[in-house]
Amino acid sequence: ADPATSQIAFTETHAFRSSGGGFVRAEGDGVYRFPLVRVDLKTGATKPLLLSVPFDGPLPRPESNYHGTEDSVHSHGAYRLGLTWLEIRGDALCVVLGTEEGASAVEFDLAALHGD
Repeated sequence: ADPATSQIAFTETHAFRSSGGGFVRAEGDGVYRFPLVRVDLKTGATKPLLLSVPFDGPLPRPESNYHGTEDSVHSHGAYRLGLTWLEIRGDALCVVLGTEEGASAVEFDLAALHGD
């Protein structure tokens, strides 16, 4: 799917940003993935990150605003779940995921995200 929004959050040394829309690798996979990237503000070096969100039940194909083949589908816009907000809260990266019904936030320890 296309990204729900383009988000970025900053610490003193790094930026974290969404780098694409969410995706499910294969039908029946049960995990929605969101690509992120960590950028070192001093060097410009990047490190890809991937947020994996498990879900239960089927993920039906979109009924509108998409294109695809028998084997793949691309939604024009977010589909069912979207990364809607990034924020630094103390020593954590807060990621907000939205659906049509509401939103939920998850936090990740920044020290763990900086570990290589």
